[in-house]
Amino acid sequence: MTESTTMVVLVPDNDDFIVRFTSLDELLLTPLSGAEEHAEAGGQDVWRLPATFPARAAQGAWYRIWLAIPEAVRLWQARDRDEQPPNRQARRLFAPEGGHEHMPFYPVTVNSADLKTLRTAHAALIKALIAGDEEDDDLRELLDQLADGEEATAEKLVGLLALTLDVLTFDTADSQVLIAEVTAAGPGASVTLTRAGEAAYRRLAVHYNQLISGGNARDLQRY
Repeated sequence: MTESTTMVVLVPDNDDFIVRFTSLDELLLTPLSGAEEHAEAGGQDVWRLPATFPARAAQGAWYRIWLAIPEAVRLWQARDRDEQPPNRQARRLFAPEGGHEHMPFYPVTVNSADLKTLRTAHAALIKALIAGDEEDDDLRELLDQLADGEEATAEKLVGLLALTLDVLTFDTADSQVLIAEVTAAGPGASVTLTRAGEAAYRRLAVHYNQLISGGNARDLQRY
């Protein structure tokens, strides 16, 4: 039996991303997984998804990644509430020499197979939106039904998965520098970046701000 391969990825402590990452399950993956289960149960008037579409596998992959993200990040709803106890996984990240306090990034260990499953699901969803193959008819109609036709279009729902993959699979030399510096201090520890770490952080901040906020200048100041 082949052992699963894991990798360490960076997840920004960015509420906008975490909200969309969490919504991905509620708005897209759970309904798709339910449609697959109903079809396999042999009911009437069910959605017939493509045989190769990994609906439940994708939801399982999402859930394992969600659990791997520290509570300090994923339980964003509980922040700034006096009744919540301090979270030992929360960290603070500072520029060199007592400078600016940055938005933290967290190193998260994920299973490479889970990322592959999400990529497969994303490719199938894109195909359903643009190719028009007969086998994709039900999937395409289900996406349209899940969307409200205004803010949550089918394309935007699929875009939640695209954003998740863009964030979780981004890996450069700068990523590795930042991962090394924040992991050296241990979970929950405050970290003061080196000058090399600061330079890497600033480049990464521009990239993630572009991914998550479309390059919004005000949002960039949060990093």
